[in-house]
Order: sequence, then structure tokens, then C-alpha cells
Amino acid sequence: MADNLTSAFIKGRTWQTRLEGKRQIDLWDEKRGLVLRISKGKDGKNETLTWCVVYRNRRGQKRRWGLGRWPDLDYKAARNLAAQVQGDIARGVDPVERRHKEVEERRQRQTVADLAKLYLEEHCAIHKRPSSTRTDKLMLENIVLEEIGHKRAADITRDDLAWLLKQVESRGDKERRGNRVRSNRVRSVLSAMFNYAVEERMLTTNPAAALGRRHKEYPRDRRLWPDEIKKLWEVLGEGDVADQYRLMLLTAQRPGEVARMEWHEVDLRAGWWTIPADKAKNHQDHRVALGPQAIAILQRRSPQRTGFVFPNAAKHRSIPSWRQAKIEEACDFVKPWQPRDLRRTGASIVASEEGRSVVAHILNHADRSAPTVSAVYDRHDYDTEKRRAMYWLDAKIRSIVEGKEPASNVIQFPGGSVAS
Repeated sequence: MADNLTSAFIKGRTWQTRLEGKRQIDLWDEKRGLVLRISKGKDGKNETLTWCVVYRNRRGQKRRWGLGRWPDLDYKAARNLAAQVQGDIARGVDPVERRHKEVEERRQRQTVADLAKLYLEEHCAIHKRPSSTRTDKLMLENIVLEEIGHKRAADITRDDLAWLLKQVESRGDKERRGNRVRSNRVRSVLSAMFNYAVEERMLTTNPAAALGRRHKEYPRDRRLWPDEIKKLWEVLGEGDVADQYRLMLLTAQRPGEVARMEWHEVDLRAGWWTIPADKAKNHQDHRVALGPQAIAILQRRSPQRTGFVFPNAAKHRSIPSWRQAKIEEACDFVKPWQPRDLRRTGASIVASEEGRSVVAHILNHADRSAPTVSAVYDRHDYDTEKRRAMYWLDAKIRSIVEGKEPASNVIQFPGGSVAS
């Protein structure tokens, strides 16, 4: 039975009773072919109402062509669109087949460069953090597009991607672990990009799906030992880079987070640095306790205290490789190290005193040692534990640098007296 599907008709009814035991129902309008499909929402309460035209093509096959959702598309507009679609059908134009042909033609014309642009603009901009999007863009532009950007995306095969990854691996010094790790990273970006193409029906298969990681990766275990910490502290001297390296060690935070620290995030009087959710890797605000040495470093910096604490580092988001190379040469350590190893060093020192649970909160990681239920219901902020641990780390670093044992019962709180 057909209905006059006016706005008043739709608003004046509830559909839960008619949907009971069904996933969806169709209401036919008095105008032939126009249908309002009512689908049950994911929560089982709210319904989705979609306008569509139902017709049969020249081969007698039943087809459905979506017009839009109500109330974004009202009844009058839906009727007008339905009339246009039915006019095309009467002239022998099947809208579903026409769309399939358009998609196929676009698929045939689309190059890997076109696909990469859509992936960055439509997928990464919505689903990835700006820093991750920037990393994907650099790998695509500097590695992928240089080699296969001109090729049609539909023609790319597993062998093409395997050859590309082999080229990445062979760049530079073949003995360097970084080349092997980079090939794994490029493979991940390729897989994500082609998955996006399959989901958007630009491609039928993902050529990277059958490619596993070319090399097994092992977590870094490099940490600086006390004699190395003392040597590094002496070599650094003064300046922006020295302050960044020392803050990485004294706070156990990521190099990028220290580089993009802003003055409005820092409360020197209370001794806290709050990393906002949009900068944190896990998208959660993170409070970092600042010890006396960290506060002293920040106090002697820009007197205006506006904008970024390290403006040059915030622009480039990293310490220049040539500066790191000079520091490595001056330190002359037996085993190579990286700036991010300072975070591991600070965390390891804290763990030796406080244990992994507190370290997880200092690093803004999930505490994997706690049962899942405890993690869900434990809403303690751990500020007291974090402050105690960071002050102990501060005292330990000072004792290493000065060659003295720290007092075991003295903690200096910011803005207050010495507590014993």
C-alpha cells in the first residue's frame, strides 16, 4: 500500500513498533518508484531514514538508487530527484550502471600520485594526527612517488611494491638498521593507502596485502649509563639544544613533545607541565612533574614566556642531525645513541626506584601490568607518585653529574621549603 510521504506524515509517527524483529522496512510513496527506507540504528533506538528510487533495468533486474537522507533531503526535493532519475531510466539510462562505468573509468585513469593525494586529503586528515600525516606525506613524496607515482594505481602489482621496498632497503649504507626499518614503514604506508582505495571502491584488491614485513624489528634497548650521562652533561654546555637534551632526560618525555613545549602549558610556580591531548600520542592530557633542575632550565629561558619555549625546534620538530653528530663525536661513546634514548634512560632510572606502574604514568602509557578491569575503574591521577618519582630522578641525575650521593630523605618542592 502506497503512502503520501509528506514531512507531516513522517514526523507524526514512531517506527520502533514496526521495526521490531526487523532490520529495516520500506515505505512506498504514491509517486511510483520513490521509497523511504527506515533502518534500525546501531543503538537500537534511533532510526535512519533514506530516500531511494527502486526500479527494474532492461534485463528485469531490481535496482535501488539512493537519493539522500531525511530530513536533510525533504519530501519535495526527494520527489523532484526521483522524477529526474525516472526520466533517465525511461530514456534507457541505468543510473547504477552509469555509476559503475564512471568508477571504472576513474579507476583506469587514476595514477599512484592521484591516489596518494586523495589518501592524504580524505583519509589522513580525518583519521590521523598531523604528525603522522606529515610522516606519511614525506614517505610518499620522497620515496613512493619518485619511483611509481606515474604508474596507474590499477596496474600496481605485488612485485612492483616488493621491488620498491628493496630499493628503499638498499639506499645508503646497507649495514644500517635504519634502512631496513624504513622499508617496513614504507610498506605500512602503502598498505594503508591501498586499503583506503579498496574501501572507496577505487581498486578491487590491495597489492600490498600479501607483503609482510621484510625484516623483524626489535625494540631499542640503548640507555645511557651514569658515566655517559656525566660526559654528555659536560659536552652539552649551554644553549637551546643543551636545554632540550637535559629536559628530555629530566622529564622522560619524547623529543617532539619537548621541542613543541609552549609556555602556556607550563606552571613553574606549581612545578607542572601539561601536554595537551592534541600533542600527546595517545590523545590524552598528560601532566608532567618538573623537578628543580627542569624548573631552573625553564626559568632562565625567554623572559616574555609566550609562544614556544624552543621556537627553532618547534618549527623543525627535531634537533638537526648535524648538531646531534657533533655531540656524538664529542661524547665519543662506544655504542651509538639517539636523543630518544634519553627518555628510555630517565624511565629506567625511575623504574629502579618506583617500579613500572609509576613509570607507565610518567610516560603516558597504559599500565600493562594492571588487570583490564582495574585500568577501567582506576581514575587516580597519580600526581603524588609522579612528583615523588620525578624529584627522585632529578636528585639522581644531579648526583651523577656532580659525583655525589643524593640525600635519601630530602625533597625540594617548588615554591615551598625543603621537606624531609
